[in-house]
Amino acid sequence: MGSVELVLGVIGAVATVIGTGIQVRDRFPRRRRAPVAPPAVEPPDDSGGDYDAFISYAAADAPTALALATRLRGEGLRVFLAEWIGPGLVEALEKETALRTSANGLLIFSSTTIRRCDP
Repeated sequence: MGSVELVLGVIGAVATVIGTGIQVRDRFPRRRRAPVAPPAVEPPDDSGGDYDAFISYAAADAPTALALATRLRGEGLRVFLAEWIGPGLVEALEKETALRTSANGLLIFSSTTIRRCDP
C-alpha cells in the first residue's frame, strides 16, 4: 500500500466518522450548561439625581405609564412622568432636565411604540 492510498484511506475513515456523528447527534440528549447568575450589584446609597426614574412612553400608553408611576411613587421612589408637569412650565425643558437628572430610565415599549417607528 503506497503513501497516497494510506492518506486517502485515513481521509475516508475520518469522513465516515464525521458523517456518522452528524447523523446520530440528534438521537442523544445534549448536555446543557447550568446558567451562570450575574454577580449581585448593590444599588448606590444615593442616586445623585433629582428623580429615581424617568418614564418614557407613547401618548397611547399614558394609562399604563400613569399606573406604573403611581405604583412606584407609592413605593417611595421619585418618579418623573410628563403628565405631572405643572401648569406654566415649558414641557420640553422640564423633560430634558428630568432626563438629565434621573438615575434610571424606564421605557414602556408596546405595539403602539412599534407602530410609531414604522416608516
